[in-house]
Amino acid sequence: MLEQPLPPLAIVILAGGTGGRMNSNRPKPLHKLAGASLLRHALRTAEALAPQRCVVVVSADGTDVAAAARRLNPEVSIAVQPRACGTGNAALCALSALVGFEGRIMVLYADTPLTRPETLRKLVAAPGRVAVLGFETPHPFRYGRLIRNEDGGLERIVESGDASAAEAAVTLCNSGVMAFDTADARRWLPALSDNNFRKEYFLTDVAGHARSEGKDCSIVLCEVDEALGVNSRIELAAAEAAFQRRARAKAMENGVTMIAPETVFFSFDTQLGRDITIGPNVVFAPGVTVENDVEISAFAYLADCVIRRGSFVEPLNRQGANGWSMPDGNPPIFNGALS
Repeated sequence: MLEQPLPPLAIVILAGGTGGRMNSNRPKPLHKLAGASLLRHALRTAEALAPQRCVVVVSADGTDVAAAARRLNPEVSIAVQPRACGTGNAALCALSALVGFEGRIMVLYADTPLTRPETLRKLVAAPGRVAVLGFETPHPFRYGRLIRNEDGGLERIVESGDASAAEAAVTLCNSGVMAFDTADARRWLPALSDNNFRKEYFLTDVAGHARSEGKDCSIVLCEVDEALGVNSRIELAAAEAAFQRRARAKAMENGVTMIAPETVFFSFDTQLGRDITIGPNVVFAPGVTVENDVEISAFAYLADCVIRRGSFVEPLNRQGANGWSMPDGNPPIFNGALS
């Protein structure tokens, strides 16, 4: 079946996290997952949808994040949120960079790095004036709850701190990612209120505005790991573990044999061919491409290199200076180091 073309799309990435709970001087969007910053993961996901516009919203002191975004994608626009007062206000700040754009706006988060592009395509194409990405979990904790109406659509979003006992028991949760039309955003975002338990302007309230106008809202479901947010070092480690599980499964499905998969670690940009065998305790740093019919011995560390077809790779302490064995005696292209 042919994939339906997406409507004109603008992607807004909220990247104003300070890193306070990370106990770090580094802004949260610049902490790394699988060898790349959280911001880079968000931008890669956005670029996979080929948006007409991409806006990164940073905090008033987010010059480092803005500079990183421009390095990663010189075509992005930067919007500044002068005061940290909620996701709804951050999205409102992005509208100044979307003058003249008409189409669908999708809001992503720099600290939610594992959302799949194919999931987001479904969200953009979903019916209704607002589409929200949700997930089921038996442990909702701090997540907002998605309350369905009789037709199965979204009736409202309730933040955990404002939820009644019955609403808190709902296990359908809000990821925070949503899509809506530009014309609606220009009307709804300035009208958001901070009348809630945190005294912030919640982006989730746009669903309430839509329903008050009699507009339909829809829910698109995703897997739990796609909604993993990173607010602490512990959550960063959980996201890393989820990324690695996903990367290992994809590699094995595509023709890679791993003797001990749980001990192999990939980077965000690792490229693997078919009929590759990887021994235990192998690490792929950024910049590695492995062609077909390669065997990588245990305890190898690979960085910034291309491993040609038919290669056999061993760590330095097992095979001398170059660590390579080739059928024709010629070394592969290699610009990194083995250890």
